[in-house]
Amino acid sequence: MQFIIYAYIIFAIVKLPELDKEAQIAEDEAQKVINEITDQWGNHNISFVIECQKLYYESEQGITLLTDVIGYVKSNLVDISSILKENYTELIDCFQEQIKQYQKDKDNRAGFACYDDMSLDLFQSVSLLDGKLVDLYKRKAEFSKYLFYRRFSLDVARKLKQQMKN
Repeated sequence: MQFIIYAYIIFAIVKLPELDKEAQIAEDEAQKVINEITDQWGNHNISFVIECQKLYYESEQGITLLTDVIGYVKSNLVDISSILKENYTELIDCFQEQIKQYQKDKDNRAGFACYDDMSLDLFQSVSLLDGKLVDLYKRKAEFSKYLFYRRFSLDVARKLKQQMKN
C-alpha cells in the first residue's frame, strides 16, 4: 500500500501544474465569451444571468468533486490509524453538508431559472457561455481533486511510516 501511496503522490505532483494551466486557459476562454456577450448586449441583466450560470455549473461540479473525494477517502481509510480516520470522518461529514448546499444552489438555478424574461436572441448569445463554463468548472474540480488526493496521500504516507517505526 505504501508504494501505491507514494506513486500517487508523485503522479499528483506532476499532474497539478498541467491541470492548473488547463483551468487557467478555460477561465480565460470563458471570460472572453463573457466579454463578447457584455459588449454585444450591454447591461440587460447580463451580470445576473452570468453569475446564475456560474453558480449552477460550480454547484454541479462541486457535487461531483466532493462525491468522488468522499469515495476515495472511504476506500483508503481501512488500514490507517484511528486519529487520521477520525479527522477525515469529520471532513467527510463537512463535505456531505456542502453537497447538500450545492444541490440546493443547483436546483434553484435549474432549467430556465437563470433566463427568466429574456429575449430569444439574448438567450442564444448567453447559452454560448454554457459550454465554456462546463469546461471551466470541470477543470477546476479536477485540479481540486488532485490537490486533495495529494494531501490525503501525504497524510496516509506519514501515518504508515510512523506505524512502521513503532
